[in-house]
Amino acid sequence: MKFFTAALFFAVLIVFTPNGTINAQNTNAQPNKFVQFYVVGITTAVESRTIDAAIRIKPGIITSRTDHKSRIFFCIFPANETHDENTFISWLNGLGYQISCYREGIHGLDKIYSREGYICD
Repeated sequence: MKFFTAALFFAVLIVFTPNGTINAQNTNAQPNKFVQFYVVGITTAVESRTIDAAIRIKPGIITSRTDHKSRIFFCIFPANETHDENTFISWLNGLGYQISCYREGIHGLDKIYSREGYICD
């Protein structure tokens, strides 16, 4: 039981630390940025997986997640990358989609909105 408790503690610690690593000395790490936007026209889980597979292989992308139910795309990449709204418009247009309600921020500093809280301005 003690082993399970210790393993669970370290699993939670790793999950809730930036980048899933334990490194208290790394205070000069480059921050990551995130983007969120609606994918216009997406309706199926297959489409969301296709979008994620295409975006995740792009240079500098750490991860992405497209939710076909809410139509929200979420992506994380290093802040020193030059990815901006036009980059994502181009990438998604190449897949046959358009985007709306684009927003970006610094991961860990700016608010990431949930499906319920994501409101288009």
